[in-house]
Amino acid sequence: MSPRSLRRTAVVLAAALGGVLGTAVYAQRRAVKSMPAVERLRRMTPDQRRRALAELPPARRQATEQWLANWEKMTPDERRQLTRRYENFQQLTPERQQELRGVYHDYQLLAPARQTAVSAEAARLRKLSKSERLKELHSDAFQGRYSTPERDILEKLARTD
Repeated sequence: MSPRSLRRTAVVLAAALGGVLGTAVYAQRRAVKSMPAVERLRRMTPDQRRRALAELPPARRQATEQWLANWEKMTPDERRQLTRRYENFQQLTPERQQELRGVYHDYQLLAPARQTAVSAEAARLRKLSKSERLKELHSDAFQGRYSTPERDILEKLARTD
């Protein structure tokens, strides 16, 4: 496994394979190539995994090992939810993906209590219709509850193209 494939974002699901892709061998190879890096690591023998991780820079290796440990702790439902979110993310334009990476960076800068509040508000906003969401984002109550950086995060998350 190349270091490049390990550097991919952690959860990339195997492509939906059907008769359209041709032979079973080709389909199997394609599934393995598009399989999440974590899943590929999980399927390796301990020796293969050790060699693959050894190719990574120390910080990347540690982060990958931690991600693998976290993935192992997830329930199947949590894994499915994370996978679904990643699939949705992959469907976005590169520009929107980059914008959301910036949002995530900004979110990480918030205090843990504020991260919790922003996450809860983002979940609540997702349940609203577009017009209700816009009305809420521009309300005085919303403006008073969140700081400018928090509002920026929520507005960017709530944006639908």
